[in-house]
Formats: sequence, structure tokens, C-alpha cells
Amino acid sequence: MKRRSTNKRSKLKRAAWAMTLMGTFLTFACFTRIDTDPYFTQTYYARSMESLRGVDANPDLTPKKILAGAARISITPKLDGARTPLSDLPLAGYGARKGAPALDVLDEVHVRVLWLQDDHRSSVIISLDMLIPPPEMIATFRKKVQQRIGIPSEAVYWGASHTHSGPGGWGQGWLPEAFAGPYQPAFNPWLLDRVFACMEEARSKLRPVSIATTTSQAKDMCRNRLVSTKGQIDERVHSLFFKSEDQIIATMGIFSAHATIVGPSSKAYCGDYPGHWAERVEKATGGIALFLAGGVGSHAATPREKEHEGAMAYGQQLAAITLQHLDGATFASRVPWHQAEATLHLPSPHIRIMGLWRLRPWLAHLLTPTVASVQLKALRVGSMLLLGTPCDFSGELALQLQSSWHKDELEIVCTSFNGDYIGYVVPQEYYFLNEYETQVMGFYGLYTGPYMTEMLRRLGEFMM
Repeated sequence: MKRRSTNKRSKLKRAAWAMTLMGTFLTFACFTRIDTDPYFTQTYYARSMESLRGVDANPDLTPKKILAGAARISITPKLDGARTPLSDLPLAGYGARKGAPALDVLDEVHVRVLWLQDDHRSSVIISLDMLIPPPEMIATFRKKVQQRIGIPSEAVYWGASHTHSGPGGWGQGWLPEAFAGPYQPAFNPWLLDRVFACMEEARSKLRPVSIATTTSQAKDMCRNRLVSTKGQIDERVHSLFFKSEDQIIATMGIFSAHATIVGPSSKAYCGDYPGHWAERVEKATGGIALFLAGGVGSHAATPREKEHEGAMAYGQQLAAITLQHLDGATFASRVPWHQAEATLHLPSPHIRIMGLWRLRPWLAHLLTPTVASVQLKALRVGSMLLLGTPCDFSGELALQLQSSWHKDELEIVCTSFNGDYIGYVVPQEYYFLNEYETQVMGFYGLYTGPYMTEMLRRLGEFMM
């Protein structure tokens, strides 16, 4: 009996040692410490600086006459009972929906295009009523746009309204499917065809325009959702108006509140407040209204009501702020304009678990759609400089960029979702907060905020 007891203890001891060794192995195989070496000492930083050296350092910013054309096409899948490859398309935005298909349409969602052109080049601004521009669709777009439309992909400035009730099913992998539902192979080609059609329609409507830019304040319409009153709030409403003779042909609006007034209980397509902003502006002006999400990485809307009624009232309130400055806006028939793009090279993925510990890059890559590099965009139109970021960019960082130049005659405007996507980018001092924005969606480590901000500043300086 004693021998059996001793053998049993011996087996348990060996099992405990085996489990300890296995746990130690898995710990070293799966986890490593966060890299805290300064970003400007890293190889990826040097490669990004090299990319910036390829940007035209002396662009022609003399005021020019510009042609503009705008168009809008629905990207709302039909729910008329007929079976199609998009019949069970889920909505994108909330994991709580668990990939459930869209069942109704509260608002049509659209792709909108604004085409700008002078004697030498074109710039195309594309806004989607979606969570983000789908990465798979963007990759195909970049390969085909030169052949289909005749312009390089560098000439396209992407944006999205960031509605959490737009079409999903566009991403493969654990994280995209958690927020956009099960992958539907038919959706990306379907969307791409509509984007190209909208571009062609916008180009067919080119005409000489005068341009006005305005910036106003939307007091008490958003809050800092990451750190509340401890952080800054970007309450600026940016507007660009394009007028041909006496007709506004296009309005572009940029604001930094998350489009999450309509919650996850809704199973209907809906543009959220940006959709109602666009509807109200289009009705008032007769032109196309493009909404681009600004620095939404830390900002939430503060509606008086919830769900669709709240989104409608909030969007109309924001539209009233946009339109109240239209009558007094100063239009110019010639304006400075230029565009540029630079590559931002990235560190290995840093998915933080706790404290200074993160997943090893191989495991992080399995769980998240990490990439080696992304694009930064800059577009100067008159007295407004748009900086396009590949992420949910923090409104606090947008304010930092505005204040860093001290140029009263130039408004610095950051937009999110420029075609690439690398999660949330927030100020460095918030990195170790155990919050969704920082721990779950902070894909590239401690220095992503200051690193991207520096590169945007350097890119923007070519536009001044």
C-alpha cells in the first residue's frame, strides 16, 4: 500500500514538473516584454524618414483654378426577399451583434466621391458610409484604379463616416469578423464596382468651382470617452464648400465624434448621425455632402436621445452648424492645392496583455490584421490642410498637430480611416490604461502616437 502511495505521489510530482515546464515554455513562446527603446532609434523610423525624402519638398502652391465634380451611389444591399450573395450580409461595428444579418433599412448608405482637377493633376476624395474602408477592397482598388480610372492610387484620399450600422462581412480573420460579422466573399467586389462607378460619374460632372473653407465649434456635442474630463476635446466642425456659379455642388464636413448613437440592438442599415448630417446638407444645398470622420479615436457623441431618433436630431444639429456659415463664407476662384503621400513603416505588433508584457509578434499576427507599413496622406485645399491617418486617430493628437504649427491662416484637420487600418492611435501617456482603445486596439506599441504625429507633421510641412 505504501509503495502504491509513493508511486502515486511520484507520478503527481512528475506531472506537476511537466506542467511547470510546459507553462514556462508557453510563456516564453507566447509572451515577451514591450519594446521601450525610443522610436527614433529604430530601423522602421529610418525607413519612414527615407520615404519622406521622396515627397516633393517645393510644391507649387500658387493659387489655381480648379474643376470639381461630385456623385453619390447607394451601397445599401437590397432586402427585398430575393436571395442574393448579399442577402445575409451582417452589419459592421459591434461585436455584441455576434454577426447577425441586417434585417431592415433605416437609412440608405452611400459612397460619395468628390473629384478635383486642374491642368496637371487630379485629387479624388472618397467617403463611405461604413465602419472603415474594407482593407481587402482597398488592396484590389490600388491594383486596378490606374487601369480602370486612369489615376494613381496616391491621388485618392479615403475617408469613412464610421457608422456602426453599415455593411459588414468584408474582413477575414478573428478580429475583423468579430466586429464586421462572417466574411462574405461577394461583398468586396460588389462594393468596388460601385466605388469605380461613382468615381466615373463624379468625373463626368467636372466644372469650374470657387471654394470656401470654414471651421466652427460644436459646443457640448462630444466628450473624451477615453479619459473624460482629464483630456482635451476637439469640438471643431470643419467644412469645405465647392460652388459652381450660384450652385453648391459639394460640401465636405469633418467632425470627431464616434458614430455610435445607434446601438448594437439595431439590426438595420443606418448612416447614424453622419448620414443625417449629409441628408440635411444635401437637401439645403442641392449638392453632394461628404462626411469624413475626424479624430474619433478618443471622442464620443453626446446626443440628447438615443438610437435612430437621437442620431437624426444630432446629425441635423451638426448640419445646422455647417450651414450657418455658408452665407458668410468667402469663396475664392483660385486656391492653393496640393497632395502628397508617404509610407509609415511600423514596428512588430505590440498586443499588450498586462503591464510591460505583450504577445509575441507571431501570435499577435494570428489574432489581428497587422501589417508592415501603411500610408499617410496630406491634401491642401485653400486654407485647410487635411492629414489622412490609417486608424482611429485621437482627437487630442489632432489638437496637438493644430497647435504645433502656429499658423493662423491654415487649419490643420486630421481624418481617420484613410484606406489602411492599424487600430487606435492615442497619446503616449494613455498607453498603459486598461481600456478598450489602448489594450485591445493599440496594435503597435507605446510610441505609436508620437511617432505617427511626428511623421504627419513632417509630411504636412511640405504643404505650407
